[in-house]
Amino acid sequence: MYKEYRDSISSFKETSSLKIVTKLSRQKEVRRRKRQARKANQDLQEHFYASSSGTSDASSTTAESGSPPGSGLGDENIRQWALGIEDVPPLPPLPFMKVKVHFHEFLFVILVPMVTEYGYLVERIWRKVRLCGGCPDDGLLRVRYRDEDGDLITIGSTDDVQMVFEEHRPGGCVTVFVS
Repeated sequence: MYKEYRDSISSFKETSSLKIVTKLSRQKEVRRRKRQARKANQDLQEHFYASSSGTSDASSTTAESGSPPGSGLGDENIRQWALGIEDVPPLPPLPFMKVKVHFHEFLFVILVPMVTEYGYLVERIWRKVRLCGGCPDDGLLRVRYRDEDGDLITIGSTDDVQMVFEEHRPGGCVTVFVS
């Protein structure tokens, strides 16, 4: 899946700018493959967190002695059962992304999880701008980022946020421009 995505990017970059229709269709293909790769990655993350969270039903868990917790056998039996359970390693921390926010002449930095919705990102930016740099004149924020070609692209949905974040490594830095 990821190889197909990378191949579609290469195909897009190799297309001449004179063939705009072909370039646009390949751009759509790149975005479609990126969504598929993102979906596969999210499914893997959900499966990992579900399998490692240890949220199994207590009634289906039995100790070596055969007494499940909550079976009414007394505190001592429960303690013995608990001592027999192996320590489960903690979940790995969620990867975060550093977001540099340019607002007029101000520069702010916020940390957000890699899996962030558009509304949450805008809310965090709005709070930081309001707290440190004053409110924008019309009360609306327009969030944009600079792509690899140097163009400012408007971020308007959760898909856009995820696409921007996936272009950078976890723990990396994304620069956005707010007006």
